Amino acid sequence: MARTRIFLIDPNSALVEATCALFAESDYVQIVGAAADLNQALDRIALLRPDFVLIDFIQADQTTFGLIRNLKAQPAAPHVIVMSIYDSPRYEQAARVAGADGFISKVELVHCLEPLVASFAPVPLPRSKRHTGSLHAFSSCA
Repeated sequence: MARTRIFLIDPNSALVEATCALFAESDYVQIVGAAADLNQALDRIALLRPDFVLIDFIQADQTTFGLIRNLKAQPAAPHVIVMSIYDSPRYEQAARVAGADGFISKVELVHCLEPLVASFAPVPLPRSKRHTGSLHAFSSCA
């Protein structure tokens, strides 16, 4: 089974390294690249063509929103998931308005990333990989 390819955009290198290590053995998720900021991310995303882009919401500004719109306008656009340390409806709504496909709290990243990715796939994850925490795939994309 092919793994879902994910690109991370997060200024916290420790989080990026931990996420890569955590999912290194995953049967479902492959972290194919990362960038600390949006400027670094653009060229790498174009080159790697990931299935998903996870963007840290701490960078929530017009540049981030522009990147989301740009990514979603591309043919074969990746799914864009906004992640944040703040799990609040306000941040989730801002991600939705920006055009993201979903929202995930960094607190639940470990438990929810695979099921969130799987929610976009035609074949569901095996029951052992499901999580009952707060998954926020926006209904227009599920």
